[in-house]
Formats: sequence, C-alpha cells, structure tokens
Amino acid sequence: MENVELRLFQEGRPIQMVNVRVPRATPKATPIRMRVVMHENYAITVEGTIGDTPYQASVQLPSDRDMPTPEAATDLTRRFQEGLAALSAGQRATASAQLKVARHAFDEARGDVDQATHEFDQMRRLVDALGKGQGELRPPKAEFDKLVEDCRERHAQRPALICTGLSARNVWPTIMIVTSFVDRTCDGGPDPAPCPACPLWCG
Repeated sequence: MENVELRLFQEGRPIQMVNVRVPRATPKATPIRMRVVMHENYAITVEGTIGDTPYQASVQLPSDRDMPTPEAATDLTRRFQEGLAALSAGQRATASAQLKVARHAFDEARGDVDQATHEFDQMRRLVDALGKGQGELRPPKAEFDKLVEDCRERHAQRPALICTGLSARNVWPTIMIVTSFVDRTCDGGPDPAPCPACPLWCG
C-alpha cells in the first residue's frame, strides 16, 4: 500500500492533512474526488475517492490565532517593495494596488482578529506570489553580461568609423554599417573624403 497526503487549506493557511492508503498499483493521474460536508452541528467532514479507494475524515478547525502586529505587517510591506523590481510596470501597478487595499483593511480592523488575520494572510500571499515569480533569469546573467560587454566593445570602436552629418533617421543604418565593417578604418585626412567602408562621408 502507498500513502497519499491530501492537504487542506483555509484562505491559504494549512488546516489539516488527510492520509489515505491506496494500493501500490494505483496508476499516476488517477482522479481524486473530494466533497466537503458541513453538518447541522457545524462539524465538517471531507469524503471522496482516489480511484476506487474511498476515504473520509473529520476536519479539526485550527485554534484562534493571535492578532498580527503592525510591525509584522510593516515587514511584509517592506518585503513586498523589495520584490516588485522583478515585475513589469503593469504587474507592479496591479500588485501594488492589491497590497494597498489589503494593508488599508488591515489597519482598519481595529481589534477584529478575524478580519485582521484575513487581510494579513492576503498580504502574505501577495509577497509569496512575488517570490514564486522570480524564476531563472532569461537570458542567464552570464550570457547577458557578455552581450553587454560586446555592445560596449562595439561602441568603443565607433569613434574611428563614425560618419559626420548624421540625422536621427540614419543613425541606425550607420550603426549597422559600423558593426559590419568593424575591422576596417576610414583613411580620412584634413579634408573629408568618401569612406571606403560606406557611402557616407568621414572626417
């Protein structure tokens, strides 16, 4: 037999873990069905099946939590601000608005433990979501740093090849020419002369 753990949560907070014993031959992707039942006496049970294996368990609600402190909420806000850098401008605006609403509701709870705890958990979920979004950099940092260094080297070589009389419209084509003829130089003198590497004039 194998043990399957079914974890129950309330508002993102772990409540209970239900252990179900299933045959070792139970294949992967076997459907798991669960139904939550609240009885007349307010007792809560979960029941369902994993494949052909039934299960049932009583849910023990967690004990009341202490009132979250303003210092803990401030720490969450600080961690949130630190994690915003990994988001795009639009994502930062959305996440910031969500945190602002949750923090305002937390501050307005004024001794209501349930409400304050709910808003505090919402703030914590927002912070956790920022952490989950910070995956591996693409491209990897080492590759990105190399690209930046290559760009700097090419930029450093531009003064020997830069052409005069450029307008905003022909800057990009000129850069393309410069990168294409990076090993060639213009044989310019006191007077401007046609550049052998491009149709523009070099001084």
